[in-house]
Amino acid sequence: MRIRPLAEPEVERVLASGLGLSRLPRGDGSFYLVAWDGDEPLGHAHLALTDPPELQDVSVLERHRRRGVATALTRAAEHDAARRGHAKLTLTVGIDNQPAQDVYRKLGYVDSGVPPRRVQGTVLIRSGPLEVDDSLLTWEKPIRPAALLLHGGPGMIDYLAPLVEELQPVLDARSYQQGRHLAVADYVAEAVELVAWPQWVVGHSWGGYLALQIAAAAPDSVDGLILIGTLGAVGDGGMRAARAELRSRLSRPAETLEELWPAWFAGDPPPFPDLREDLAQNEATVGDLVRLGVEGHLPRALPAYTRPVLLLHGTYDHIALERAVETAALFPDAELRVLDGLGHFPWLEQEGLVREHVVDFLASHSS
Repeated sequence: MRIRPLAEPEVERVLASGLGLSRLPRGDGSFYLVAWDGDEPLGHAHLALTDPPELQDVSVLERHRRRGVATALTRAAEHDAARRGHAKLTLTVGIDNQPAQDVYRKLGYVDSGVPPRRVQGTVLIRSGPLEVDDSLLTWEKPIRPAALLLHGGPGMIDYLAPLVEELQPVLDARSYQQGRHLAVADYVAEAVELVAWPQWVVGHSWGGYLALQIAAAAPDSVDGLILIGTLGAVGDGGMRAARAELRSRLSRPAETLEELWPAWFAGDPPPFPDLREDLAQNEATVGDLVRLGVEGHLPRALPAYTRPVLLLHGTYDHIALERAVETAALFPDAELRVLDGLGHFPWLEQEGLVREHVVDFLASHSS
């Protein structure tokens, strides 16, 4: 499923599917979002660009209901409103429409305090006059830009729950467990499938490299990049040198990730989070990464990516700071912020610091 603004040449196809597009053009930039499965429309939602913006006319074809389409359309509208600088989205729902209320309540909408509004009479929609008689509740929800978080590895379990929690006040953040792939292209395809509408992509370590590949492959799906302790875009991204640096920090070879854990930190490490890694997956994927580095695809592709990029890199990170410097130089709009005295997991070493940088960066790039 993909969600995008309705284009004029698509109007007849959407209407022919049985969807109503009931809201007439307002002349203020308000628009419809349509969910598609290939060339087939599944449902739509209207985003009225009032102040605050209002979600209207959420409709899903009956044969596609109970598949999460209405939820996805609502989240896409929230994200689009947040992209435009709004902090709240409103909607109205019939006082007796319990199924719709249940959906919106699960999505975090609450009563705005506005008294129920009785609507009676004739309203004009696309298909003609419509008689209405209903009492409407006004609900609202604080909104934030959406973000997909990519963990490191490759072949490691998702360990980003603390970072997701740290970023939640500023980003509608979620992470996922990457599948067992052996080629970089398969990781990219998996992630792009999760980005049903444009959003920020936040990558850590190998996840930062994966974010770079996603921006190169599907730039219109990525509103911006936040790269934390990332592998670089040039050559092997600094992978081999980083592994050697980690080994040099230990008094004896590490046989487990738990024994390796302290080498990622400048000071005393936090408790080990029970990381696990598929070594065969890691080695195969790194081999593909090296192959792609030889081909030089990213240095050619990334200069065309014009959206904002923030790189956060600790001075004690085992991935050399020079890799972040050369990666930032590839983008027209990138900012590298060096985290003095921090290692590879800055959100664990100095709680709240990553969020502070993200808040400041997003404020400097707000429209």
